[in-house]
Amino acid sequence: MASPMKSSFLTSSFIACLLSGCFSENNTDNSSRLSLALTDGAIDFAEQVNLTVSGVELKSNSDNPSFTFPARTINLLSLQGSQSETLFTDEELPAGEYQWLRLIVDSASIVLEADGGEILLTIPSGDQTGFKLVSGFTLPSNTNANFTLDFDVRKSITVSGSANNLTYKLRPTMRLVNNIEVGHIQGSVNGTLCDAEASMAVYAYENHDAVVDDEGSDNPPVTSSLISDSFDYKIGFLTAGNYTIALTCMADDDTALADEAIIFIAEQNAAVTANQTGSFPFE
Repeated sequence: MASPMKSSFLTSSFIACLLSGCFSENNTDNSSRLSLALTDGAIDFAEQVNLTVSGVELKSNSDNPSFTFPARTINLLSLQGSQSETLFTDEELPAGEYQWLRLIVDSASIVLEADGGEILLTIPSGDQTGFKLVSGFTLPSNTNANFTLDFDVRKSITVSGSANNLTYKLRPTMRLVNNIEVGHIQGSVNGTLCDAEASMAVYAYENHDAVVDDEGSDNPPVTSSLISDSFDYKIGFLTAGNYTIALTCMADDDTALADEAIIFIAEQNAAVTANQTGSFPFE
């Protein structure tokens, strides 16, 4: 049994330790551990879209943290639906508000046909600034944060020039989502709704009964999914909420060189629930 003098000393020491902050590392930790992954939408005029990435830079009110890793090449078209590739995990960062995120991209290329060669993609200002997402986000204190960077290739690649002299440019369109707030939708599609050689896709728009239109319009989709050879689709990493999904047989016409707007042959409302995959077929 401790003596009164010893007990008094321990109590005084404990109070002094609290006042001096010697337990702050465990009790007032103001850090967050960030994990970041990459995913993509879909296009139908290419076999591969390759990015060579080597780091990520962030901007907060007080700091400019960055992470570098051995450069690796990622084929974005392999990351469709709910597929993603992890860039880094559990990197410790100060908790709080962040203004932007920059993906460091060393090079980019496109392969148009399975037996074709790689064509370098022109990246305006890419060498100087990387791919910058100017969208604020919050890292919560003393917890893990898991985000996914959705790189929308359909919106990002622009094609210009004549048929025999095409130029491909990459102007990245990205959105950052918190994995605890997102869900996925999927469904089968009646293959007889389109001609056999048609390019079928499902587009997703925010809100129920939304006005649907093609890329570059006043009502562009949030993201899209091509229809697979087995006539199904999957759209991943949608923030929980209400959406309108629309089916088109003209996805290959949704480019900068298209002469007319695409037509949607079916629409329906869909609700996305976090951490769940909802089924919405087109019969």
